[in-house]
Amino acid sequence: MQPGSWAAFDPNAAAQSGAPGLVMANGIAAFAKDGGKIAAAGVYVLFNAANEVEYVGRGLNAAKRAASWGKEYKVIADNLTYEEMRGLEQQYYNKYGGKSGKLKNKIRPVSKRNGNFMKYAAAASSFLWGKRGRWWRKRLAN
Repeated sequence: MQPGSWAAFDPNAAAQSGAPGLVMANGIAAFAKDGGKIAAAGVYVLFNAANEVEYVGRGLNAAKRAASWGKEYKVIADNLTYEEMRGLEQQYYNKYGGKSGKLKNKIRPVSKRNGNFMKYAAAASSFLWGKRGRWWRKRLAN
């Protein structure tokens, strides 16, 4: 398995087995349009040797995706909808400096020109400040 490859998780097999939040669309696994959450779907950060964040990512199975890089990592949040995942990835990309910082992400998680930019931002804000907000803010601060 190549570092950072999707081989650690097979979304097609998960969708075919009826995993919540995933459906098969034209033979490919996709997030359900109903905004369903997937227990393992989340956002993670990778650390360099100096224990500084060097990459922000997301995955259908965030822990396996992060571990596939072969570096120290932390899953920031899981049990997310697709919109929450995209929004949180962008927020943490910004928090750790984006391209002007030390991050090794090659591109922004969500383009400024993406028509869903505000939808993703709203989903992330709702996740962070909604019903679970106090608990999540405390967890994410660490």
